[in-house]
Amino acid sequence: MPNNTISIKDAIAGLYNRFNRYSSAYTITNENIRWMTGLAPSTNHSILTTCGSGDQPLFYALNGATDIDTFDISINARAIMELKTAAIPNMSHDQYINMLIKMHKHLDLQSIPNTKQVISQISSDISQYISEMESISIFSNGHNVRSYPQNLPTESEYKLLQTKISKPFNFIWSDITELHNSLTKQYDIINTSNIFDYIDEDTTIETLKNLFEHLYPGGYIVSQVSTCKKEKIYTKFEKLMQGTAKVEKRTQNHQTVFMIQRAKASKHNY
Repeated sequence: MPNNTISIKDAIAGLYNRFNRYSSAYTITNENIRWMTGLAPSTNHSILTTCGSGDQPLFYALNGATDIDTFDISINARAIMELKTAAIPNMSHDQYINMLIKMHKHLDLQSIPNTKQVISQISSDISQYISEMESISIFSNGHNVRSYPQNLPTESEYKLLQTKISKPFNFIWSDITELHNSLTKQYDIINTSNIFDYIDEDTTIETLKNLFEHLYPGGYIVSQVSTCKKEKIYTKFEKLMQGTAKVEKRTQNHQTVFMIQRAKASKHNY
């Protein structure tokens, strides 16, 4: 099991390196978020999703999911998620968007209007972490939210979120290749975003097998790909699963997602 103790020394050393336990977080997703989180029914369903910018679990909540777990290799994903889930019940729509705009590459988060109160309401270890990292930008990955206004909640969506969000989502601090070791239940949807774009073929297939075991029959792994070179992996995975998995490709606005469905009744022979 991974060490879940936050180390400021390790955080400072790892912040600007990609894909480690302290990588800088995104303040907004660059995915077609409404489309991707709506590909499979989520109302009253159990969801496991990459945490990323915190937008994935928020939009699953908008779609009616009531049991949502998140995971990410970086603790900063948990930080942005907790800030968003604390801000939504306590900020207006305009205040929330203004906070996100200013958080990107900002050094002293507590100086952002209305944000100090939000920080006081998040988990004590994350609040302490943010305080100790106040001279370093922990949300500098990607672009400012102004680059993706379509991925911000609309005013009506925000009002709905205010009725649904009262606490942070459960967070599992893990690399996706080790994630199965921390899972204790089944899910209707497992959203891996585009993480497999950065993992070799053999490791991707092994990780998919491990996650597949945590799908309910009829459930889906939702996996985005950014390069056609990765698409053959999903065809290979389907063949390896010998009829227990069905793979379907979906595309919209230059984004491609593979839906891996677990058969509703099957025996595993792989």
